Amino acid sequence: MSERLQRYQALLRARAAVPVVSLLPAPAAVRGLHEQDVDLDYVNAPRFGEQFELHALPAAAASVDALLADLSAQLDGQRWTSTVDGLRRSVLQTIGGQFGVGKLVSAFDQTGGRVDTIHNVRAGVYSSVDEAQRYAERGTYDSGAYHRDPDYIAANRQMAASLKDGTLTDAYTGESFAPSDRHDRQRKPHLDHVVAGRKVHDDPGRVLAELGGANLAATRENLKPTAASINCALGDRSATLNLQRLAATRTVRAERIAALQGAATPLNDRQRKQLTKLQALSQVDAARVKDAEAQAHFSIDGQLNRAYYGGGKFARSAAAASATEGASMGMQQALGVVLVEFFAALFDEIGGLYRHGMQEQRYIEEAAVRLRRISARIAGKWETVLTAFKEGFITGLLSSLVTTVVNAFLTTGKRAVRLIREGGLSLLQAVRLLVFRPEGMSGADAMHAASKLMTGALVVAGGIMLEEVVGKYLIVLGPLAAGATAIVVGSLTAIVAALAVYLIDRLDLFGAEQQVRERRIDSMIDARIAAFELCLDEWPAKAT
Repeated sequence: MSERLQRYQALLRARAAVPVVSLLPAPAAVRGLHEQDVDLDYVNAPRFGEQFELHALPAAAASVDALLADLSAQLDGQRWTSTVDGLRRSVLQTIGGQFGVGKLVSAFDQTGGRVDTIHNVRAGVYSSVDEAQRYAERGTYDSGAYHRDPDYIAANRQMAASLKDGTLTDAYTGESFAPSDRHDRQRKPHLDHVVAGRKVHDDPGRVLAELGGANLAATRENLKPTAASINCALGDRSATLNLQRLAATRTVRAERIAALQGAATPLNDRQRKQLTKLQALSQVDAARVKDAEAQAHFSIDGQLNRAYYGGGKFARSAAAASATEGASMGMQQALGVVLVEFFAALFDEIGGLYRHGMQEQRYIEEAAVRLRRISARIAGKWETVLTAFKEGFITGLLSSLVTTVVNAFLTTGKRAVRLIREGGLSLLQAVRLLVFRPEGMSGADAMHAASKLMTGALVVAGGIMLEEVVGKYLIVLGPLAAGATAIVVGSLTAIVAALAVYLIDRLDLFGAEQQVRERRIDSMIDARIAAFELCLDEWPAKAT
């Protein structure tokens, strides 16, 4: 920049050294000129009246700082003017995009996304009516069928063999069984379903994965040997609930055991059975019960996940949902571009009508002319519309996959689905900008542009969350509430987003704006130098 300033100062000094001679015509010649007609051919000549804008600037060093300050102020003014002018398009784009067409697209959003997951159906959240109907028609639990399963029978035989060998241990107490315990109705080992057969049968995840309940319940980790008295006492309840019940009755149980053991008279058969049962329950180890249940759930859930998420049913559902979401998002972006361009062109035509008046004699003809111009302007944006659809489709596709993955662990609400979709577009654009930088864009420029995209995404996310609050206040508008909410929140979001982007430009965290400013100042100085050089080249010709 210093070389440009030196050239600029040298040209100023050269211009000041050029002598200027002003020759005034005689009064008679002036009167004669007034009496003559104007030569339009001469006046309309290409170089008639040509002026060169010369910026007088002293050659002092202080004037250099003044020049730079003046150019910098001009750039700041241009930036602010551009920001203000861009608010109109930003408002239109936000209303027409995320809060307009996006609002229509989000009307098809549903809690839990578009794909059924095991986590969601267990929480009672179904994306498919057919799957909900299948679960409702699962049939009643048949205990006999669960105890006749081949795997259950094989495990029961293995347990009997271990009992005969004297190597069988109670899974819940750690006590070893004696071969003679098979004749004791209280001590006889039972093969317990850690996760009860009824629980497996009524598991929505099992129905979704289309696995047989009896076979799933008979998985090795879900079958544990324990005393008959313990098995009957546990019932169909979960381990957590059973342990809570045992803890709550510990004192009463201890008192009853002491009373039976200290009885003055021999115990009858019923009392002996009760004592055996109470003693067995007192020996139940909470850690063993929890560990057994954890292993059982891990095994059952593993089979369900492999069967469902690794099967064609889930793949087809996820692919269909992703394609639908991609098409919806692509259409949202494409229609958003069309709407923004339409309203921008409409406002321009209305402004032109106000400033310059009508071009046609009748209103119908005037409207037809302006509508044709609007149509041509929109048609000229077909490449932009196509690009917007492509980006929207990819974003919708990815956001659907992300939503499905999230819903495998956590049920998302309708608003969360929209946040993932809308935020995904900005994220995709930012990543693409960083990974595939356009030719001539530096790393700092890419980081600066990506930061503005991500900031815009955060503002839009905040706007989507704000919709719920504003909607509650505007509900009094009845049918107009949804549209009014979109306009109010969309406009506020657009303004905040524009100001946030302006603030990021001012902060210039990556130094990109400073580089742009220096390039623009260089260009402005070059323009002034070119004007001076042209002026000096033609000065002798003008002097003669």
